[in-house]
Amino acid sequence: MKGNLNNLKSSGYLKVINAKAKCANYYLQDFVFDIDLSNNKIFIKNTKGVVNDAPISINGNIISNKVDLN
Repeated sequence: MKGNLNNLKSSGYLKVINAKAKCANYYLQDFVFDIDLSNNKIFIKNTKGVVNDAPISINGNIISNKVDLN
């Protein structure tokens, strides 16, 4: 992935299953990342996990200079 939100160049796919990490006072567990980077667009699918015992879920897309996240 290269560029900025005005000129994004990306290709490939990122998939992570059951990841864990600790950063500062945050403990991340049970993370699943499913991110499609093809055709110079970023599609965030099925991305979820638990941060300090609170479940989170993210989906959406970044296409050039438009960001649409839920």
